[in-house]
Parts: sequence; C-alpha cells; structure tokens
Amino acid sequence: MRRQRRQLWHRARRLAPGAGIAARDHPVDEACDDPRPGHDFEMAADDAVEAERCDVLYGVPTMFIAQLNHPEFSRFDLSSLRRGIMAGAPCPIEVMKEVASAMHMSEITIAYGMTETSPVSFQSSRDDPLELRVSTVGRIQPHLEVKIVGRDGQIVPRGEAGELCTR
Repeated sequence: MRRQRRQLWHRARRLAPGAGIAARDHPVDEACDDPRPGHDFEMAADDAVEAERCDVLYGVPTMFIAQLNHPEFSRFDLSSLRRGIMAGAPCPIEVMKEVASAMHMSEITIAYGMTETSPVSFQSSRDDPLELRVSTVGRIQPHLEVKIVGRDGQIVPRGEAGELCTR
C-alpha cells in the first residue's frame, strides 16, 4: 500500500504544481498523465477524483477556480469529496463557498507555511466557519514554535507588523 500511495503522490504532483489528490484505499496510478502544453489538468484532476472516488483534494485557489470554471465541470461526479486543503494564496470567500458546495468539500481548510518549515505551519480547522477559514491562516501546528519580531529582534505586541520566525 505504501508504494501505491507514493505512486499516487508522484502522479498527482505531476498533474499540476500544488495539486494533490488522495484516495481512500485506492491508488491513483494511471488516472493522471504528465502535463503537456495545452494539457487540461482541471479535467485530469476531476477525472481522477471521479474514477478513484477520492475523498480529499488539495491545491491552490487558482486550481480550484479553474476546475469550477471548466466548461465540463458539471459532468463529473465529485460526490466522494469531502475534505481538502487550500493553500499558496488567499482564497476569496465566494470561492471557498463554491468549493464547499459544488465540489462537496464542506471540510476544506486553509493552510499557510513555507517549504523551509516543512511546509504547513498554520492551518484552520474543519469546524471553523468558512468566513474565519478565509480570513486567517489558522492555528499553529503542534510541532512548531513561532514568534513575530520587530527590526530590533524583540517580539512585537499582538496586531503589530514584524517578521515571522518559525522553528
């Protein structure tokens, strides 16, 4: 099973930068092809979700917007989806609402982080209202410590701008 999940990861990563698919007990091995110029990654992702009955999908807001706006979006059965992570850029509330309803992803969360900090440092909760999920980066992950410091290297008061330090 580990090898199959690894194949799923590698194929999903080739699908589109920042795109990912997770299948419950089903590897997505041959469902996605390598992107070529003009490759329709939105359809490939929806195809894989439908064929493998994936329940989790993650990516950047632009990817979700492209999927929702694809002319053939309505022909795919995405009813197996329920969770996901959106990260990489701020997400407008309208997009989050449409992803939650049209893609059946009511439990989608927002994540924030950097590759250097392995990559998610903050994440909203599935229980947070949608308005809160899109207006914050969420809570710090349990394995991290963060602080915001000013130019002098001292921790700044809550609400003040500064540099985010993560370890």
